Amino acid sequence: MKKGLKKFVIVCGVVAGIGALCTVAGFAMGGAKSIDKVSDKYSWFNAGTEHMKSWEDDSEITSIKIDGDYDVRIQKGERDSVKVCYAENLDPDIFNDEGRLSIVEPEADSAISIDFSSRDTAPYVEITCADGKALNVVDVDVENGDVSITGINAGIMNIDSEFGQIALDGVKFDRGEIGSESGDIVCTGVVSRGVEIDSECGDCTLSGTFAGKTDVEIESGNLQIDTDLAPELYNVKASAESGTMKIGKTSLDYYDGVFADGYGPNKLMMHSECGDITVKFGSKDSTADIKAVVAGNQAAQVLKYYESMYDADYNDSHNDDHDNDHDDDHYEHEFD
Repeated sequence: MKKGLKKFVIVCGVVAGIGALCTVAGFAMGGAKSIDKVSDKYSWFNAGTEHMKSWEDDSEITSIKIDGDYDVRIQKGERDSVKVCYAENLDPDIFNDEGRLSIVEPEADSAISIDFSSRDTAPYVEITCADGKALNVVDVDVENGDVSITGINAGIMNIDSEFGQIALDGVKFDRGEIGSESGDIVCTGVVSRGVEIDSECGDCTLSGTFAGKTDVEIESGNLQIDTDLAPELYNVKASAESGTMKIGKTSLDYYDGVFADGYGPNKLMMHSECGDITVKFGSKDSTADIKAVVAGNQAAQVLKYYESMYDADYNDSHNDDHDNDHDDDHYEHEFD
């Protein structure tokens, strides 16, 4: 070993040893408590498991809005209930306004988050809805977390996760939007009367009955759709900038251009910038049995509430008419 390199290694060892001694001495002199105080003061710093809290409620639920950094699990069960597990220094704004459940996490003090905790459980929201219930709106927007929804029916279902997996199983909705920046989207046994899906990085696997307009955009990842409906019921349009396409019995490469076929009443539109597209059709020749989850006057009211969810004063939104007659007409048209 060269003399200069040897000195460098010795210096590094001495510095590391001093750092270890300082760490031990700091904890022995109450350093752990000091770290806890920092965690109490700043929301971007988390020191340990003792700062996790939980909130539970069993009030009736008719709509759900979740916005924050959570893992989310929504499922059917015997009765309505909700449990929220969260960091004490990020106390969410939670309320249930006549069944309209809202869980909104406050913004941290800094865009940088430092977590020294050793907890096994990340913040999460777990909601159970009574079996057979139809919700008006399910709106979930999480930054870092997985979303799992099982056996839930809703008029409007919007799910967005920046970094996490999205899994829907046995779900039925009239109108939906699903988005992910990084993570797979898996929908199994879904019944949809119209859905838009946007995935930036991740595979998208869909199976079920897709009526109305199904529009899927993927930047990087493979798309596979297994629909119960026969190909005669679809108007299909598909394109891939890099990858192969297999639509029913037809196979194409990206350089073959846009695939367009069919004159059915339901639209199936797909585009992939980098990935393969595969579509398998079933034999079901009618959508007459696919009834709306929410219909008629209630559908118009649901849209009005959904639009109001994004008002600045959400707590008083149910008292604000918003003069959205044109939106009501649009929503009723979606459920025709």
